[in-house]
Amino acid sequence: MKKITLLLFAMLVSTATFAQHTFPVDAGVYTVPDATTTVPVAVNDAGNAAAAPAGQYATFEVTADWSITGGDAWSSEARLVVTTTAGTTIPAGPISGGASSDVPTTLTFGGTFPADYDPSVDGYLELGLSRTYSSPADWTNITVTIVPALTCAPAVATTALVEDCGNTQFSIDVDVTDLGDSGTLTIANDAGVASTDVMAIGMVNVGPFPAGTPVVISLNHETDPLCNVDLASVVDNCPTFSAVDCAVGTPVNTTYCYGENDDAGWLFTSSDGSALRIDFIEGYLEDCCDTITIYDGTDNTGAVLYATDTNINNDVTGITAISTGDSLFVNLTSDGSVSCAAGSGSGIPISFDVACNTCTPSTYTATVVDDCGVSGGFNIEVEVTDLGSATSLTISDDQASPTQAVVAPGTYTFGPYVLATDVVMTVANDQDAACTSTTGVLSQVFCPPTNNDCVNATPLTPGTVFTDNSISGNNGGATGSGELPLPGCASYDPDDASGNGGDVWYSVVVPANGEITLEVNSNGGITDTGGAAYSGSCGALNLIDCNDDGSANGAHPIIVISDLALAGQTIYFRVWEYSGNAAGTFEVSAYSGTLSAGDFEATSFKYYPNPVSNVLTLNAQSNIDMVVVNNMLGQEVLRATPNSLESEIDFTSLNAGAYFVNVSINGTSKVIRIIKN
Repeated sequence: MKKITLLLFAMLVSTATFAQHTFPVDAGVYTVPDATTTVPVAVNDAGNAAAAPAGQYATFEVTADWSITGGDAWSSEARLVVTTTAGTTIPAGPISGGASSDVPTTLTFGGTFPADYDPSVDGYLELGLSRTYSSPADWTNITVTIVPALTCAPAVATTALVEDCGNTQFSIDVDVTDLGDSGTLTIANDAGVASTDVMAIGMVNVGPFPAGTPVVISLNHETDPLCNVDLASVVDNCPTFSAVDCAVGTPVNTTYCYGENDDAGWLFTSSDGSALRIDFIEGYLEDCCDTITIYDGTDNTGAVLYATDTNINNDVTGITAISTGDSLFVNLTSDGSVSCAAGSGSGIPISFDVACNTCTPSTYTATVVDDCGVSGGFNIEVEVTDLGSATSLTISDDQASPTQAVVAPGTYTFGPYVLATDVVMTVANDQDAACTSTTGVLSQVFCPPTNNDCVNATPLTPGTVFTDNSISGNNGGATGSGELPLPGCASYDPDDASGNGGDVWYSVVVPANGEITLEVNSNGGITDTGGAAYSGSCGALNLIDCNDDGSANGAHPIIVISDLALAGQTIYFRVWEYSGNAAGTFEVSAYSGTLSAGDFEATSFKYYPNPVSNVLTLNAQSNIDMVVVNNMLGQEVLRATPNSLESEIDFTSLNAGAYFVNVSINGTSKVIRIIKN
């Protein structure tokens, strides 16, 4: 047996229904339209029209059915305040039922009144429904329960699960650390096992219970049911055991449609001591929040052979592992949202085969290689590092490309393929089909944008408002630039396997007063982005700020900079899609309300020649205050303060290439792009 300690602390739950009061159900519908509106719900008035029994009530519980009719609200974003004449509780999220999804659910809120509530003295009681995100949501069937103040002291205990999967059962160690004011404490349960009375703190083992049975342990006060305590539910789902018959040679298939808050396990052992091979055929897994872990051995103490992460793109197809001994243990865990059983996600059950391993598999990696500059598409490189037990391999794709024979380690290239083509590669062991394997889907949807890297940042021209000089951006095909430091907000994930995890870059020269605002908004494409501003130069950046939802529509970034030390410097704006799971267009702009839209044009500014070989001449009808020249890396290479109507900038010593010249006149600035021959 093994003991697994669970940090499940006592939560006070009243079991005396006669002492608490539940108001009539309010069917609703109450629509919370956005993140700035609080919708009031009247429960009782000062005259106690609801006829709630007199008494001192200390706490409350509110349940409500939650759903959406449009938008992309999450139930975890719901908030509730409770107000009596004595005051208002702090807005709080649900204590149960909330999830990072828009699946309809029942929410439960709980809390303590600002002061004991006695409806016979002043019955005023009102709820305030709100949310933290702008999309609307509906509340119905609202139930409010008020609970009297305690006149006793509840017990305190924790629980520890004691597994006995060999006998398909488990027990629970209850560690009582405080009896409260009970002389005799009764430890009961809801699974039919006899209760135990204790008169001192210490450990008590309760059970056994059949594996898979949810058990709630109760600490029952000897005189006052209001101080009864229910501990959190405990359950031990012992793994499903399957013997794999190596003599027959037929794989053991498992197909499982997992649910929310699932914890499923499978144990496989070969009949003759052979190693085992597991191959996942298909299935949806919410890779952000749910996991599959494959262990080498009989339980989760073995070495991890494979663990899912956010790079599987919610698809378990192609996952494979081989044990070193005769057993494999597979564990699946999930959170409280998005699952096959709930009908969310794709709803495809997870299916995998386990078979005796009769050969040593080859070792290889398959990589998508950009070929946009040549074919406009992509290639796939299969790098074979070990043939395993095979003397020869055959590599093929599912696009009817010619196969390639492998007799030695090396790299084998397939393609080019048209963008967005889904390709599956097969590496066949010519001597033993049991060691033939396939990749997951490989593809490249977009060619990388021109501003995929910091050094190719797209220049922004400052305006006075967002719409003055905004431009359309697109993160399709963007890859992780590798620039450090990482942003630190909006779930930036440069390695996301969906291909949408990368960043795109913009640059702007900060006006002479050091004030500039960088902002992203929607233009019909992606709806949620993050942004980070940097000073310095590409490869040696300094993070100024990172923002997620500060823009006008609440789902894009806005960064406001006011720093004279940055005046005249080129700063960089890194933009990416939130969590890296979508690609499309967006609108981006740099602006400052301190600029005047017509001021620069009024100076009749001119410059020549472009391209330039030696001297660049600048002319204006007002004094030219400052000129800053930056290379394509954002590094400052020249600076001048002419304070005259004409200035000559000597480019002779500069290398051939493109440069950004920021010219400041009368507190306004303009960036021009100059080519040096």
